[in-house]
Amino acid sequence: MAKTRNMAQQSLKPNPALKHLEVLVGEWEMESPLYPGQRGRVTFEWLEGGAFLVEHMADNATWLIGRDESAE
Repeated sequence: MAKTRNMAQQSLKPNPALKHLEVLVGEWEMESPLYPGQRGRVTFEWLEGGAFLVEHMADNATWLIGRDESAE
């Protein structure tokens, strides 16, 4: 019987479906129309070698952005 590996054990590779988001990578100053005059920082960075994009904002929010590259 062949040994199978779970998702955590598999090495992930860059997700081509996220390539167009590469322009976001870095640190940005942002302002929300919901809170005029309030500014904050947001950073975007690749996770797992480009398999996911992570957004950190306001020291208390983190978004993990992914996409199934097999679907349009």
